[in-house]
Amino acid sequence: MNNPLDFWNARYAKARFVYGTKPNEWLASCIGHLESGSLLLPAEGEGRNAVYATKMGWKVDSIDFSESAKAKALLLAKAEKVSLHSYEIGDLSNFVFKSEFYEAVGLVYVHIPSEWRKDFHQKIEKSLKHGGRIILEAFDKSLLGNNS
Repeated sequence: MNNPLDFWNARYAKARFVYGTKPNEWLASCIGHLESGSLLLPAEGEGRNAVYATKMGWKVDSIDFSESAKAKALLLAKAEKVSLHSYEIGDLSNFVFKSEFYEAVGLVYVHIPSEWRKDFHQKIEKSLKHGGRIILEAFDKSLLGNNS
């Protein structure tokens, strides 16, 4: 399975939530200290962070390229009795970001090819309002193969 979309659709098609239903701890701790507003969550997956942020009063825009992930996110939102603002299906490499729109962008283990990472991060920066925040948690290459 060399196609990343096939990999993620298969991974998210399972009944259990791959990363659980609780939000990423780093993201939750960061947004807990910020005044709520518009939040962008690229590569949101099964919606655990979007649902949590929505419950905390954020207006969340999510994007992922996996239909399976979106379906699970909508199930989680329904179970938690919230309605997600938006959850788009799309490829981050050609996604058109809103300009100077978000108070925060949450990048939680976003897997993107190194050849377009710089462009992606520049687009993220431009999507932020003045004083906006990037909340980032990622793996270092040295952790590959550690089953972490």
